[in-house]
Amino acid sequence: YVLPKNIKNYSQNYKIKQKYVDFLINSCNFSLSGLKIVVDTANGASYKIAPLALKKLGANVIAINYSKTGKNINNNCALNYYSLAT
Repeated sequence: YVLPKNIKNYSQNYKIKQKYVDFLINSCNFSLSGLKIVVDTANGASYKIAPLALKKLGANVIAINYSKTGKNINNNCALNYYSLAT
């Protein structure tokens, strides 16, 4: 499938990502300030969004498995190695 020329590639569009993060943050009525959160994004679709949103909510974020290549989704992640997460 080829996108028409007048439609942008939204996966590369910073403004769309920022608007989504802002929407998520504005949907929360709490702060994560003072919390340390480890987030395993499993190299998936939220690999950039989740850590950014958590940081903007005030958390000290440690992101793991956040280098999406399109071929490494769930590769060596806590989902597959439950003992690593416990």
